[in-house]
Amino acid sequence: MSLKLNTATSIFKGFNNPSGIFLCGYEWGGDPSNEAPDQDKLNNIPHTFSNKVPAYGDIARTWPYDKRIIKWFGLWGHPLSTQELGGDFEKTLIQTNWCDTQAINMEHVDVAKKLLDPPQIDNFIFHVKTLQPKIIFFFGIRQIDCLQRSQVFSRFEEIAGKCQKKLEFPKKPTNGIRFRVGFQKFENIQVIALPHPSGSRGVQDLYIASFKDEIGKILSDFKTSRNLND
Repeated sequence: MSLKLNTATSIFKGFNNPSGIFLCGYEWGGDPSNEAPDQDKLNNIPHTFSNKVPAYGDIARTWPYDKRIIKWFGLWGHPLSTQELGGDFEKTLIQTNWCDTQAINMEHVDVAKKLLDPPQIDNFIFHVKTLQPKIIFFFGIRQIDCLQRSQVFSRFEEIAGKCQKKLEFPKKPTNGIRFRVGFQKFENIQVIALPHPSGSRGVQDLYIASFKDEIGKILSDFKTSRNLND
């Protein structure tokens, strides 16, 4: 199977390739029956995750998934600029998905079965191996469950190094639904798993913000290690 990078952000050498921050969803949204955009052409128009307008137009400002993630970074104390290309930090973010498939939503889908389909494992591993991220954000908690499966974990460790801290799901007080938020540390990659920003009903910003100490520190340490300007 021939694999190629599937991203919705530009590649900025030395920033998000390698050693950047990997924003990983389940699969691409939208109706697959519609004509697909020329992704290679779009990616040649410099744009960051937090400002896709140069490539996609003003409609990019309305996408719920992107808007929520941008808001969450602010809640963790690391706001993302939506102006021009932002600063060095904005260029370290790269967006992709575990799967290279496309669907309107994941309702009525056996998520684990889809993620663990061998071609989709290959797609995920290919992106990790090619981009060599320092941090992976899973936006969709089922991804970190699938990461633990032997057919994924062993291949991931070959890239990420040995697991240094086992998967943990810290609990926080909440008046709403207590969604799982997971952390797992490998030698070369920190993994953070969160609810799907636009597909998980009842996710409260206040609950996401309660992980500011953990996620905010990881991002601060990343900035320090990369000598990034805020």
